Amino acid sequence: MKKNSENLILPLIHTLIIFIAWLSPFWLDWKLILLVYILYTIQMIVFKGCILTNWQISKSIRKENNMTMYAFWIEKFGGKTNRNRLRFWSRWIMPLILLIASLIWQILLNNPVFIKI
Repeated sequence: MKKNSENLILPLIHTLIIFIAWLSPFWLDWKLILLVYILYTIQMIVFKGCILTNWQISKSIRKENNMTMYAFWIEKFGGKTNRNRLRFWSRWIMPLILLIASLIWQILLNNPVFIKI
């Protein structure tokens, strides 16, 4: 049986979730994005990373190599990454960018979203 990292179903689902998250400032109320940001931050602290990445990639690979979903795809297609930098950006900077983008898009620019609370 193949390991989770060799099976492409989980990485594709994980990638779809990431893609939906990147589009969230344009369709999801900023208050919900703030809630997800807080829950995501708690997840990073409690589980020492993303639970999907933890499930997908073996613990030894994750810890020793700072593997992230972004690094997984970049390297799968032959690219090289600085995993430490990418891990920092994907854990702490990118989610903050999404929150700030939602605030700018929805509050400063007063654009409507599909799911509003």
